[in-house]
Amino acid sequence: MLEFGAFSTERGNMKKFKVLIADDHPATRFGISQLIETTEDLEVAFQAGCREEVLEGLKKITPDLAILDISLQPDSPTGLDLIKDIHSLAGPIPILILSMHDEIFYAERALQCGARGYLTKQEPVREILKALQVIRDGAIYISPTLRDSLFKNSTASRLTDLSSREFEIFQRLGKGYSAQEIAEIYNLSIKTVESHKFHIKKKLGFKSMTEVVRFSLDFVREK
Repeated sequence: MLEFGAFSTERGNMKKFKVLIADDHPATRFGISQLIETTEDLEVAFQAGCREEVLEGLKKITPDLAILDISLQPDSPTGLDLIKDIHSLAGPIPILILSMHDEIFYAERALQCGARGYLTKQEPVREILKALQVIRDGAIYISPTLRDSLFKNSTASRLTDLSSREFEIFQRLGKGYSAQEIAEIYNLSIKTVESHKFHIKKKLGFKSMTEVVRFSLDFVREK
């Protein structure tokens, strides 16, 4: 359910930065909102549990910052997919991605999609405030546990070359989805799905789709 916070644009002479919180777990949204409300220069613009609620809220309020769960609605558009929608409706506001994934690849993917920060959920909750301050000031924030991380697997590093749609299909392959099922999920033709699969194979440097599927199965299993 869409939740709006009461706010004023200023307290004295201090600007209050309005923060959108999008996460499909109510307890997580509540915890983040309580943390934000302890600060002097941040306040909650509104909370949302799904894509539709985010877009509905943006019609009424334009936030200054946004926090998105990367796993928002696993079987529908994710937090990364929402970045473009938010920027389209609210302008290029800084967006912080929250994620359960602690690999640098996901951070790189988030930044490629237009986010300004990436924070793993394993970090202390108060790190959220530091991350928001960093991206608000125009810098890029990466979770401390990932800042010095490098890919050891050269194939995994090439996953960053995949487009957002290609990466989605890559993940579906690892979860056992057929081309027909993938086509139905994303409202694509089988021909288009097969074209995506071809480009995935080429970009990852594999010789066959069997190798792609095997790598995808291992990749998804590790998550």
